[in-house]
Amino acid sequence: MSLSTLLRGAARQVLACRQMSAYPIPDAMFGLNEEEIALRKSVREFADKELAPYAQEIDRDNTFKDMRPFWKKLGDHGLLGVTAPAEYGGSHMNYFSHVLVMEELSRASGALALSYGAHSNLCVNQIVRNGTQKQKEKYLPKGFKGFHTSPKLNKMGMRGSNTCELVFEDCEVPEENVMGGIGKGVYVLMTGLDYERLVLSGGPLGYSGTDPYSVTNLS
Repeated sequence: MSLSTLLRGAARQVLACRQMSAYPIPDAMFGLNEEEIALRKSVREFADKELAPYAQEIDRDNTFKDMRPFWKKLGDHGLLGVTAPAEYGGSHMNYFSHVLVMEELSRASGALALSYGAHSNLCVNQIVRNGTQKQKEKYLPKGFKGFHTSPKLNKMGMRGSNTCELVFEDCEVPEENVMGGIGKGVYVLMTGLDYERLVLSGGPLGYSGTDPYSVTNLS
């Protein structure tokens, strides 16, 4: 087989894959109910409009200049507190719904979806699970202010989802801010990572679906 024939065949398969992506397998075949199907559709439309057009720029520049406005839109869309109770402004959905959100955001940008997962699961969900009533009332409705970090790393992969060292100097934690009890920090952290692994599994599902090589036998 000549190289030109091989390349033409590969091009046809890629084109076919892109055409099929416009006609996804019905979600009902995977057991999704009407509410979950509507959630996936809503998040996909949101991500296609608000995130996908900037994905290449985010990866190239290792930053997203419109991060703050985008984060506000995530909140307006009810996605920052997926598993948080409605009384704190959350959407009060289950972890499977959280995975669906993660999958669709990852389809648009794996990097920004990773930042989203860290916020909505490792941060917000941990306060939901382990925070006192006062801590929940204080932090969940409004999120958190920033704190001091070292310069971000110029890493390979997931660019735009910044990684850096956290700097704590003479840091004292007030008693009212202790989560889970004194000496229980490892428990809070490790149990949170269990849920994080579940939610972030939606990431590879999302961005692998955009790669023609991962959904065909082309290699």
